[in-house]
Parts: sequence; structure tokens; C-alpha cells
Amino acid sequence: MIQYDQPIENLIAQLSATGHVTHSTFPKTSVTIHHNGGVRNTHQDVLNTWRTREASAHFDIDVNGNVAQYVEYNEYAWATGNTDANQHSISIEHADDDANWEISNATFQSSSRLIGWLFAHYIQGTPRPSMNNVFPHQHWYATACPGPWLMEHLGDLVNSAAQWYDKFKSGHPQTKVQILQQALKASQDGIWGPATDMGAMGMRNCASLTTNSKKIGDFNVQAVQHILGNSETPLWKPEDQTDMANWVGIVQGAVLSVKPDKVWGPVTDEAFMALRAANLKK
Repeated sequence: MIQYDQPIENLIAQLSATGHVTHSTFPKTSVTIHHNGGVRNTHQDVLNTWRTREASAHFDIDVNGNVAQYVEYNEYAWATGNTDANQHSISIEHADDDANWEISNATFQSSSRLIGWLFAHYIQGTPRPSMNNVFPHQHWYATACPGPWLMEHLGDLVNSAAQWYDKFKSGHPQTKVQILQQALKASQDGIWGPATDMGAMGMRNCASLTTNSKKIGDFNVQAVQHILGNSETPLWKPEDQTDMANWVGIVQGAVLSVKPDKVWGPVTDEAFMALRAANLKK
């Protein structure tokens, strides 16, 4: 079992009894993302599947964000259909919805946290999570796994994992306000002062209009473009639209703890305004 600061259900011995694991150890250099195949399985459901199916993975995260471990992190799980990946990657399964293979917000948040922890403590050399070391199953093998939703949001998952990694490595976790300030390219003092509020509200207003077609306030196009890192012009460009949606996804996952669908809708706005109200006068 890994040492983790969150509860983990230990199913290692029960998985080992299936014979569907190779007890050889290897240095791990990456994480591989899987899904349950459109099923919101419990941890026991996953184990029962592997009792008859010649497969396994190191971890599973259920619909409520609970984590179970089935294989020692440094052992060879029968997970990817690729020998090198099975030797050197840690595989994580995710419960998902049959309709569109979408994972829950709790599953997303738990996964990003676990990935950050694994890179901070168990991946060789403790590199920061990135798209160069967090892979979808289909990177290794011809498969639809981990499904279209996780493929679309893999970058958001990796960005959120990287934020967790930074917290675990620094020993001084960033507050949500500091993470938001980082996304705003503002001073990361953790204080929701006038400058932070101006930038945050401007981005909120722009995000709502451009991703949800709902005008809730004014914003300065060039100020938004500056935060996005794009060329500053009076016109809203296609790349601004794309990058605005990506920015929303990052803030949703890393700051607001809501599902990163890249749309600034009512749930996102409520979480943002609650964060603002809790910190504005501090």
C-alpha cells in the first residue's frame, strides 16, 4: 500500500488471489488513465470483474471519489496491453457514466489529487505531472479507453494534478485565492484585494458571456487577452475563445472544485461568488 494522507481501501491481497498480477517490481515513470467502460462500478464490482477477466490496475476511483488500491504501486499490473507501460506506469481506473462516459466531479477531484501525490512521492525522480508523463490508455494500445470525456479533459486533469503536486512538494499548500491569482497573472499574496477582485470579476464576466452566452457584467477585452497570454487587440479572436474556455476549465478544477466542463454556468458562478464572498474582506 502507498502511504497516503487520505483513506484507501486495501484490496491488494484479494486481487493477488486472482493471479492477474505479476509480482515483479519496476521503477515507475508515468501514470496511465483508464475508465470502467461506461459503468459506475463500486470497488468490489471492479474486483469481481478482474476475478474472471485477465486484467488489473493499481488503483480505482469510484463515483464518490473513494480510492481503492489493488496492486502494489511498483508492481506489474495487467493494465495497458503494453509490456513497457505495465512495467513503468501506474494505472488508475475511473468510474464513469454509461451515457457519455463522463466522470463525476468527485472522481475528477480525487483523481487529480492522487496523481499529484503519486508524482510527488512515487514516480521516479518526482517530476511534475504533465502531458509528457500522464497518458491515456489509448496512448499505449488501440482502445477507446479512457473514453471521450476523459480524453477531452485530460489536460484539465493534468493541470489540476500539477497544482496538487506543487502543494505536496512545497510543504506550504497554495490557497485557492493564490491559485486563482496565479491564473490571473497577479501577485500571489493570497489576499483578495482590489486588484485581484478587478481581474477576477473581469474574467468572470467575460467567461460567462463567451462560454455561456450570458452577460453578467462588463470586461475589458485587452485585459482578458493579457491574462490569457494572447495578442492584445480590440477584437475578440478565435484563439481568445478557445483559450478562455481552457482557462475556465483550469479554474473550475483547480480553484472552484467543480466539474471542468469549460463553461461558466450557474454552478461555476455560484462557487466563484462564494469564494469571493469568503475572501473579499480578509
